Amino acid sequence: NFPAVNRWFDSMETLESYQLTKSDYYTHCWDLPPQLGGCVNEDGSKQFQDSINGMNGSWDLPLAPDNNGLEPDWSWAGDEAAAKREAVERVTANFEAIV
Repeated sequence: NFPAVNRWFDSMETLESYQLTKSDYYTHCWDLPPQLGGCVNEDGSKQFQDSINGMNGSWDLPLAPDNNGLEPDWSWAGDEAAAKREAVERVTANFEAIV
């Protein structure tokens, strides 16, 4: 119980500059364990593992908002149309490297 630290993180969460440093849970769960080492699964985590790994329909389109409550809301990142435009712009700009 660290109320001052919790208030500080709650405050940080309101800053766009901090929000943009965050990642999705899939990347977090699969990228950090090899870097840190010693990571183990917790008892009772299978449901969350399956959702993060795309099992049980969690990756079926259209995607459920917030991965059905598993991940925080990303609505602060902009509207869906803006995200689609950005994806097209990035794929177009990197066309040769992708193809």
